[in-house]
Amino acid sequence: MQTWNEKNLRLFAADCAEHVLPIFEKKYPKDNRPRLAIQAARAFAEGKISANAMLEARSAAYAAYAVADAVADAAAYAAAAYAAAADAAAARQKERRWQVSKLKEYLGV
Repeated sequence: MQTWNEKNLRLFAADCAEHVLPIFEKKYPKDNRPRLAIQAARAFAEGKISANAMLEARSAAYAAYAVADAVADAAAYAAAAYAAAADAAAARQKERRWQVSKLKEYLGV
């Protein structure tokens, strides 16, 4: 059984970001900054890039943060559309089940 650590915390955060990435990419198909930031976060968590390389990648992450407001808007629109198409409680439960499943993968339970 694994324990909760920095590596699986970073990987879980990348999973969550990647899970909603299609919402952003649908609205901004030519903007790959969030995808690149997620890739850098995964590479750092896996020890494939150094902390120095991660600091260099941070400028890409800051660029991704600059579009975070746009992502939030896109997510809000998507959530509203989804809620209109399905029961909001069911959507919330579906997302919760996905998150719990991912956490269990990292914890080995």
